[in-house]
Amino acid sequence: MIDSWGVTRLAAVGGGLVAGFTVTMPWVQSKVGGMDADAMSTIFGPVVALAAVVAIIAALANWGRGWGWLSMVLTTLSGAAIAGTALFAQSILSEDDMVSTVEVDGTDIPLAAVEPGGGVEMAMLAGGVVALASLAGIVGAIISR
Repeated sequence: MIDSWGVTRLAAVGGGLVAGFTVTMPWVQSKVGGMDADAMSTIFGPVVALAAVVAIIAALANWGRGWGWLSMVLTTLSGAAIAGTALFAQSILSEDDMVSTVEVDGTDIPLAAVEPGGGVEMAMLAGGVVALASLAGIVGAIISR
């Protein structure tokens, strides 16, 4: 049987895995000339990937017992970093932002962001799950004392 620490740990690890997956999803929907182009997580990918790895490792550490609350705090911070990075990406992406350039026939054409892609929303959700699960673990650890 899975106790409450097991449930919060599984949710945190699952959210971390989903957050790590979001770096392979489009984070930017763009237009180049008359064509649509999706860009991956661009500059946000390394931050989300690192936070997802930290969240998973911390959640698999000594969760909920003894010094385990420290791993839950670290997991909470990692979840907040994932969600915060996605929220920041969502807030800055607009048609006015040049994301990068694409070379077409030897000419660099600006790649402007039209709107955030699906990876942004998924990362926000996954980061929220990680943070809430680890906060629930912290509350459970405090109550069970």
